[in-house]
Amino acid sequence: MNTSNNYKVITILLIILNIVCIYFLMKNNATITYLNDRIHLLTNTNKPLSLVNKRVSPKYISINKVNIIFIFNDNGCKSCITELIDKINRIDNKFDSKIKVFYLGKNPDRISFGRLTKNFITTSFNNLFRDEIEIVQPMGLLVRYDGLVIDSQQEIVGSPSFMQDFIDRALKISEIF
Repeated sequence: MNTSNNYKVITILLIILNIVCIYFLMKNNATITYLNDRIHLLTNTNKPLSLVNKRVSPKYISINKVNIIFIFNDNGCKSCITELIDKINRIDNKFDSKIKVFYLGKNPDRISFGRLTKNFITTSFNNLFRDEIEIVQPMGLLVRYDGLVIDSQQEIVGSPSFMQDFIDRALKISEIF
């Protein structure tokens, strides 16, 4: 009798474990579907990404035909921010007027811009884009005078060469203008 009770208990435990696994699988699938929908929405939109904040556009963007904008926030990895600031510091001085550095967040003291050796604009804004864009890591944008984003690159953890490629592209394009 004791053995049959053990089998019943084990069977019940396995059924419960199976139900829990199915629940978490469904929950993870829902999360993946949501993230895929967000990616699809952001990459397949009919309207181009552009800046909207009126305090940003006339004051900082319209100075040049093309500007290179770097954006930091509270959520980015600190080593990515440090690497990007080092890359910004190495950019040739002739591009200084075309480079803008912005902080998106509520507490600008959380990210220290003290490492910037050049005198770039470092301003705090809550919203910079026309549409809601989630910025996870530091981001670089190549922006026209009217706020239209021509090119962009978000820092990829462990792959700093992508941001360096963006900086090289952006500098070549801004040299033309």
